[in-house]
Amino acid sequence: MSVVFKPKILVVGPCEAGKTCISNFIAEATESRGGEYRPTQGVRILEFESEGEGSDEARKPFKAEIELWDCSGNKKYESCWPAFWHGSNGVILVYRKQSEEQALERWYELFVHQQHLKDSQCIVITQENISPSSQKLAGVHCVNVSIEKDPEGARVAFNSFLSSLFTNWQCSQMDEEDGIITA
Repeated sequence: MSVVFKPKILVVGPCEAGKTCISNFIAEATESRGGEYRPTQGVRILEFESEGEGSDEARKPFKAEIELWDCSGNKKYESCWPAFWHGSNGVILVYRKQSEEQALERWYELFVHQQHLKDSQCIVITQENISPSSQKLAGVHCVNVSIEKDPEGARVAFNSFLSSLFTNWQCSQMDEEDGIITA
């Protein structure tokens, strides 16, 4: 029997980094864009289901009912960001150019570190063959994906991340139950 897991995953990063493209791919959503860049206004929430198994030794199967929050990188929505990150289980940081690394550190600080998420609850996705050199991001898994050239690699990376989120969630549930028993 599968456990039902309902993660809220944020997709964040600088403007024009490819967050919507990656979000659509992960959620298997199609959106006709005609090749023209149209920035996300605030946030788009995509809901979809996925199945997997935990990343620990038990490899417990789960069914995930995912909320994927494709967040605008525009600073004019900064006052909305606390509502975005409230209750999040994981963060996908997306960036396209090495010159965006300082901005990436800021996104990490706001959406991961200040929300007390673990590095295992975050993944950096880039569509270029670059990796962050920042010490702040040293513990975060970074994946170079090309949805056009290697869609299966992108899907494997997301499914692995989802399994890690499930395992973190399961551990926090057990810690919570242990706290209730010992109280």
